[in-house]
Amino acid sequence: QLTPEELETFKKGMGITPHNYWTWASRTKNFKLLTDGKFVWVEGYEDHVGKTLPLTEQRAWSWEFINERLRDFGS
Repeated sequence: QLTPEELETFKKGMGITPHNYWTWASRTKNFKLLTDGKFVWVEGYEDHVGKTLPLTEQRAWSWEFINERLRDFGS
């Protein structure tokens, strides 16, 4: 489970900040970070905002990927 601090570090490291969030979201067509305990993914192509999509339609990051990124970001 990611701590709020780790999630913030991950978001910062991936370039997702409150300041550029909408730029980032519209560029990637992603609007919301979600987690099921195994994956963190962003949901929300514009037509799908607010709906749950199958995992195959979501951009997913495994915990391994996140943990590697957190190490890269010096966390």
